[in-house]
Amino acid sequence: NFIDVSRIKNFDFLFAHYIKPENNSYLLCDYKYTINIDISNWNTSNATSMKGTFACAKDFNGDLSKWNTQNVTDMSHMFFRAISFNSDISKWSTSNVTNMSYMFFDAISFNSDLSRWDTQNVTDMSWMFSGAKKFNSDLSKWNTSNVTDMSFMFSSATNFNSNLSKWNTANTTNMQAMFSWAENFNSNLSKWDTSKVTDMSVMFNRAKKFNSDLSRWNTANVTDMGGMFYEAIKFNSDLSKWDTSQVTNMYSMFLKAKSFNSDLSKWNTAKVTNMTGMFNNATKFNSDLSQWNTKNVTSMNYMFYNAKNFNSDLSKWDTSKVTTMSSMFRGATKFNSDLNKWNIKKVEFMISMFYGSRISYDSPNISGWKNKLTPAKYQSAFDKP
Repeated sequence: NFIDVSRIKNFDFLFAHYIKPENNSYLLCDYKYTINIDISNWNTSNATSMKGTFACAKDFNGDLSKWNTQNVTDMSHMFFRAISFNSDISKWSTSNVTNMSYMFFDAISFNSDLSRWDTQNVTDMSWMFSGAKKFNSDLSKWNTSNVTDMSFMFSSATNFNSNLSKWNTANTTNMQAMFSWAENFNSNLSKWDTSKVTDMSVMFNRAKKFNSDLSRWNTANVTDMGGMFYEAIKFNSDLSKWDTSQVTNMYSMFLKAKSFNSDLSKWNTAKVTNMTGMFNNATKFNSDLSQWNTKNVTSMNYMFYNAKNFNSDLSKWDTSKVTTMSSMFRGATKFNSDLNKWNIKKVEFMISMFYGSRISYDSPNISGWKNKLTPAKYQSAFDKP
């Protein structure tokens, strides 16, 4: 506690216990060693970097409330998997910090008040509270105007539900898995500026309470929406006006989104290549998809699997590039659209495609398929899985 550290600028990984860095971000902890010394009076006024200072320090929970962090620019990984840490750091000066990525990753005991932190210069908040299962501080007044990366920020932060309605996300480009497994989160995000975001994949994956109005979100630059509302079981916002013209991936986008039934009739899907599992177990969904452009889609596996209410007209869909349709309408008990004009020349797999749907072996809705397929492949579409 009385060591003079006043001239030290770099505190990187000082008390960290890790085996090796992996991919320059993820650390493998070595919990063989313990540390919980009193360093409360250290003079850190000249410190500029505290990257990974307590990473994997499993027993550390020292008082750091008086530390001077006014010159620190990098706090990434600082308490990464510091599983005992829960010191009061509410008064820290963070006005010069630019990187907070992985700062409290898997810090499972941490729940200090961070409401007054100055985050105006932070650009990277990726994985910041991922796995911080107890964390639920008020972050409503945080300045996030310069943050570009929010990916995985609250993923598996199962207790988190702060009001983020006024966050400035105008410069954010990555929101991948931002609230994935954030099971209690349900803040109003209706006014967020998402005009620069390109990745929204698995953003609300298993966010089981989330149901904010997202109708006015600007999604014009988003390319990946794969798994975005996967098992978001209460979500049913109007998404009818979303611009999906740049999206290429809609894999499992509404899988198990059991409440969802928004009008998606005007969505532009011209660039989408993957629709696998898109409405899998979306049991209420029955929007008109008759005008969707599917000319570039290659995979439709499980697309409407167990979508028990779905029966849109899909007769005009362009399936000329699709190679796999296995279980596509399996368990879609109301589905009975005419598919005679579908181009199935490139389809290699259609196992159990119609099993449990209203389209039977001799259905007039696919009567033309028998002459285009081998008997074995045609039969496979009705086989029990």
